[in-house]
Amino acid sequence: MQLPVEEQLPACLALLRQDRIDEAAEVAGAMAREHPHDPRTRFAMALVDRHRGKAESALASLERLTKELPQNPLILLEYASTLVMTGRPDEAVPILSSMSAASPGQVLPVFWLGQAHLRAFRGPDAVECFERVRQIAPQNQQVLQPLGAAYLASGRPTDAERVLRGILAQRPADLEALGTLAATLEQQDRLGEAIPVFRKMLEYQPGHPRAVAGLARALQAEGKRAEAVALLRPAFESDRPTPVVVSTFAGLCESPEDRRACAMVADRLLGDRTIPAPDRAGLCFASGRLLEQDGRFEEAFAFFQQGNLMTAPSVREVDRAQLTDELIATFTPEAMKALPRATGSSDRPVFILGMPRSGTTLVEQILAAHPGVHAAGELQELRRIWRDLVKSRAGVLGLSRLTAIDVNGAADRYLKHLERLDARARRVTDKMPHNFEQLGLINLCFPNARVIHCVRDPMDTCLSCYTTQFGLAHGYSTDLGALGRAYGQYRRLMAHWRGVLDVPMMEVVYEELVGDLETHARRIVEHAGLAWDDACLRFYEAGRRVTTASVNQVRRPIYTTSVGRWRAYAEYLRPLREALAGAGVPLSE
Repeated sequence: MQLPVEEQLPACLALLRQDRIDEAAEVAGAMAREHPHDPRTRFAMALVDRHRGKAESALASLERLTKELPQNPLILLEYASTLVMTGRPDEAVPILSSMSAASPGQVLPVFWLGQAHLRAFRGPDAVECFERVRQIAPQNQQVLQPLGAAYLASGRPTDAERVLRGILAQRPADLEALGTLAATLEQQDRLGEAIPVFRKMLEYQPGHPRAVAGLARALQAEGKRAEAVALLRPAFESDRPTPVVVSTFAGLCESPEDRRACAMVADRLLGDRTIPAPDRAGLCFASGRLLEQDGRFEEAFAFFQQGNLMTAPSVREVDRAQLTDELIATFTPEAMKALPRATGSSDRPVFILGMPRSGTTLVEQILAAHPGVHAAGELQELRRIWRDLVKSRAGVLGLSRLTAIDVNGAADRYLKHLERLDARARRVTDKMPHNFEQLGLINLCFPNARVIHCVRDPMDTCLSCYTTQFGLAHGYSTDLGALGRAYGQYRRLMAHWRGVLDVPMMEVVYEELVGDLETHARRIVEHAGLAWDDACLRFYEAGRRVTTASVNQVRRPIYTTSVGRWRAYAEYLRPLREALAGAGVPLSE
């Protein structure tokens, strides 16, 4: 005896929740034979289709049902979640926002709203949603993995790591958590710790695309390009290469044949709307790089533009301008004379800073080749210390009341972090570019440290930012006008620092450095307080891992082909040029 339709639907849904798809399909089939036009039957069939990978078909059916029964919350929720799954998260947001506001105690609308924000590159909004889920349902374990991913997307890797390690303590073979943990470690320049995570993923699932791509990036970072290509090629040439494999392979292509093949695969994958926005953006940037190498600048720029449009900025322009105003108002000449300096100040740190893509990695590599230097990469510790001080003082302006205890505590905390990285090196470099915002604190904590400010042609610097897929912390780089204005804020702040700081600081102009390497390399080493070593001219032979966007460049002898790169794109860069000029930035013709 067949169950009535009002009982068949719950039975079908229960089977789908248990991933018993074939049995659910049998129930839905029976419903279709007896009640083919009943909305409950069509709803069941749509969900079976979705579970079988026919997401577009399911979406079309659910959309029709929402028009017939617009007030049915179950249909609306499944329609919105399917929008998210099929790569249309922005369309799902208003539906899910309305549902979560109407039923604040319900988990699923808030959970899927978080997923929509996460897939649309809005990490902070996703974090807020997933944290709400944890408040509503503290025992819910399904929210932890996306919460970790959202923390990572928000530029909060330490929070992400805490959540992910908690998951893995309970479920050590959780591949999704392992993959996100590896990405978190990569973001913190802890590639040595990420490599075993990738290997563990391959133990649990040989050929796992994210693990293969991650290991390939690790080999590339160590200068083992041929090994990276050999590892990645089988995954790239498989029947169904994934976006992360294709994007990684694009960065390793050298032959015209490989570039053409990679561009074709990337173009095919870009037609798949179910691929999340971050991965699709990565494919766009990869295609742009491939086309630029073949001199097809118009097509390349179109891809760079498309990739940036997929990336929502995480920092509003008003916030950046306000930060600059507050820094200038806090660290005045009078304040810098009155504020305490750390006692027993160390000269171990060397801070290499400036706008991203201004030559910071090259300068660090020159110093890294010196036997007396440990190159630590882009450290997060100073920014954590900064955030804690700002929080304790209720804002940036409160830093004008820093005490000797505050300054000594901050200096000691940072030096202990360096000690954990390397206890013996005479100098340790920190090349976090945006440390230019923390120069006032650096001056107080380390008045005897060395600062190297990297400067490059503004148009080349900004173009390089625009054509690089950064994390969301550099959201200003996704729009040419905003990028030019952000550069203007950076330049305004550096002009202020030059007038108030007494920490030893030198400027290195990228174009001069690549034009006369030895002269300027000697200046850099001397400024760091070190005796000259000829190895600094052979920085590209060093075995140190490099994980930034400059990984390919620092494995080559010095070259000048990036000087004036912007000229090939000049006709597309008018918004950038106008924004820079409006900010008072001098520009070359």
